[in-house]
Amino acid sequence: MKDILVYNAAGDRLVRVAQWDRDITVTIEDPDIATAYPVHFFNKNSDQAYVVMSTFEGGKLKAKIPDRLLREPYTVCGYVQRNDGDEERRSDFRFVIGVIPKPQPTDYILRTDPDYIEVESLKEEYKALQKEADQALKEAKEANTTATSLLNETRQAIKDANTAKDNANTAANAANTAKTQADAARDRANEAAEGAETAKTETEKATAGANNAANRATSATDSANKAAADAGQVADEAKTLVDEAVQALKDAQAVISEAKDIAFFIDENDFGLNARILKEGF
Repeated sequence: MKDILVYNAAGDRLVRVAQWDRDITVTIEDPDIATAYPVHFFNKNSDQAYVVMSTFEGGKLKAKIPDRLLREPYTVCGYVQRNDGDEERRSDFRFVIGVIPKPQPTDYILRTDPDYIEVESLKEEYKALQKEADQALKEAKEANTTATSLLNETRQAIKDANTAKDNANTAANAANTAKTQADAARDRANEAAEGAETAKTETEKATAGANNAANRATSATDSANKAAADAGQVADEAKTLVDEAVQALKDAQAVISEAKDIAFFIDENDFGLNARILKEGF
């Protein structure tokens, strides 16, 4: 245990105080004290030490001496009890402050509010804290239920999102396939259009050729008809000539027959030389 020095609010060393003083704060500055700790105050007439919770600021620990100890003319003892988060509670620092006896001032008013930590107050504080803890536990359970529900909803949302993602990927793949098919159909349509254009051109050429052939056929028909007409006319003329030749032949034959008859007649009648000439001539 380490004996330490204490100081008053003015920064002077605090060695003694007068009886019936009040609101006296001790200040402790020690390199081994780096946080606030409980300070236990008592005197030789105390059945128990009064626990005061200190404050720590600027490297200094401060704690108020309980006024009820200053009502008695006995030296006040103090212990700083350390508790650094483990189960040990060690009173490692000690100090003493003398009390100079004097009569009670006529204006001294006894206070009913304790300036130290009592068991009853601790019990009440514990009950309050327990109530707060129960309420906090209830709220925590409700929050846990809500969080669990939200977690389940989140998981479902993630599952739905993954499903939607898969559906979107499927739709995208289908769209890509449809695009590919559409591109192929467009290419085939372009090829068909080109083929149709070519067919149209060829059809136009064939139509032009057919029209030309038809025109030539018409012209040939006209020529043939004209030639037929001319041939008919020639045939008619030839037939006339043949008829005339036949008639001439008939006429010649008639003349010859007649001449033969004449010759025969002459021969039979012996008309002389002229008759023979005529006979030999035929």
